[in-house]
Amino acid sequence: MTNKIVTGINQLSHAGGVAASVLILAISLLILLEIILRTVFAATTLIADEYAAYFLACLVFLGLAYTLKTEGHIRIRLLLSRLSPKGQAYLNLICSAVALIFLIYLSWHIRELFYASVISDSRSLHPSRTPIYIPQFFLLVGSFLMTLQLGANILTSIISLRSSKEQNE
Repeated sequence: MTNKIVTGINQLSHAGGVAASVLILAISLLILLEIILRTVFAATTLIADEYAAYFLACLVFLGLAYTLKTEGHIRIRLLLSRLSPKGQAYLNLICSAVALIFLIYLSWHIRELFYASVISDSRSLHPSRTPIYIPQFFLLVGSFLMTLQLGANILTSIISLRSSKEQNE
């Protein structure tokens, strides 16, 4: 049961990583389009900078969980390398728990921000008048995915500690 939960969370994190990579491509194409329009036609999209910023914020949040899953976040290995596998699992458990508390707090406040933007119909000040809740929705999804991935890390650490305890007995 636990392995299915972790596998499901890993698949969701992978989907977030795929979405983040699509957004990187979208930013590149949008900037390329803006360059071509300005250079060749002396025109502009009027939205390139605004949407590139939205896409960047969204890709960062959507990519967080995937980056954690693939161990891409910066870690200080100096301490980890000096610990036993059991010590590493305990340290990972503690760090994941602290990060989980922070992410729950962050997700809660992003949810409040999103809800307030929906209720007030907040829009960007740019010519596009984009509803602000659209990019905020992806921030909420990304923080939720990161929260789930931290939960999966905690489960994995607990399983690792239990199996090492059973092997020692």
